[in-house]
Amino acid sequence: MRRVWKTVLLGTFTSLFMGVWFYLALRNKYHTWDQLNLVNTALWAVVAGFSATAAWLFLQGVQNFRPQLRHAYRLLCIGLIIFGIAQVQYPVASYIHAEFWYLGGFIAIPYLAAAVYMFWGVRSFASLVELRSHWMSWW
Repeated sequence: MRRVWKTVLLGTFTSLFMGVWFYLALRNKYHTWDQLNLVNTALWAVVAGFSATAAWLFLQGVQNFRPQLRHAYRLLCIGLIIFGIAQVQYPVASYIHAEFWYLGGFIAIPYLAAAVYMFWGVRSFASLVELRSHWMSWW
């Protein structure tokens, strides 16, 4: 149990540190940005850190599961990690002046990938509990 609390605390502090770092780095770089834009950008970094922490805790907890259930949870964790990466891509793209990434619509690609992995994981879990629905097919 102590290991879980250490992971939660480490993930929380790392997430908050990332948020504060993004806030300070962008505040010094973009003097014309308003306070709300800076706070939103910092919060995206915090959400990305929390997503990574949640995925890490999920993966630590599935070691004693059956292989099929472990596979379903791992797919969900991959989706969570990709979602966290998707959350932090706008601040990173802004920081390195890669406006083409969000202006060209490429910013949607990681969100789509995260949704596919999460759907795949939920679908695998639902098939394990023998849930019958039209959502069980890919088409």
